[in-house]
Amino acid sequence: MRLLFFIKMPSLRIHKENEDLIHFITITTIEWIDIFTKREYFDVLINCLKFCQESLGLFLYEYVIMTNHIHLIGAVKKGFELSKIISSFKSFSSKEIIKLLKQDKRNYIIKMLQEYPGLRDGTRSQQQEGGNPGQQKENIKQSQQQISNKKNNYRQNKLQKSKKSQEVSSDFHVGAGSFFDLMSYTEYKKKILYQKYSKNDFKGTIWQRENWPEVIETERFLDQKINYIYNNPVKKGYVSRSEDWLYSSARNRILKDNSIICLEDWE
Repeated sequence: MRLLFFIKMPSLRIHKENEDLIHFITITTIEWIDIFTKREYFDVLINCLKFCQESLGLFLYEYVIMTNHIHLIGAVKKGFELSKIISSFKSFSSKEIIKLLKQDKRNYIIKMLQEYPGLRDGTRSQQQEGGNPGQQKENIKQSQQQISNKKNNYRQNKLQKSKKSQEVSSDFHVGAGSFFDLMSYTEYKKKILYQKYSKNDFKGTIWQRENWPEVIETERFLDQKINYIYNNPVKKGYVSRSEDWLYSSARNRILKDNSIICLEDWE
């Protein structure tokens, strides 16, 4: 007799009828780009989570913030919707993270976000998003290689444009009393400045659209997800103990350290 086992895969969205249930949620950056590489980036995400707790009705039980994704276990207060909270979090955090990217002059990341197919045409296929989380993990190495190639191409193109700009600007020789030459050069500089800053006027998102929500239905499933959250930084090689990762609920539960963010108690 053959036994068939069906694995319940996470959905793309939080179902309306499940809004008030506890969920395990994964929020991932576009193309798995390692954006969160400085404390300032992590602080933005923590502050956004705190805002969701204090103002939008989020119950946060467990979480971990990695360099390109977030896992969390959460629920909502009565009268709130988890899907709207997650949407607000992604919107708030994107705006602030993009500001930091511009301040840090990480223009190659902004360019990659601008060129992402789902942001240009408003559609994203499952293949572009990596399918389900299992498929996403299989594509991480390939995506990271693509990111590295795009980064190098961006730098090479920028260098070529810089050389070309210097060659063109050297052709402008403003002579004494040459009013038209002066006007031509002025217009040229305005054009260059406009092109430079308009390209960085990016107001999109850093996040993939899907959140891969999974309803926590059993104690066993809950334990699996908590262990997954705790072990994520260890498995990645960032720390040797889960509680040593600063932006993880492991610190709250194991070390009783609530200095980063406070969590709801499991009852």
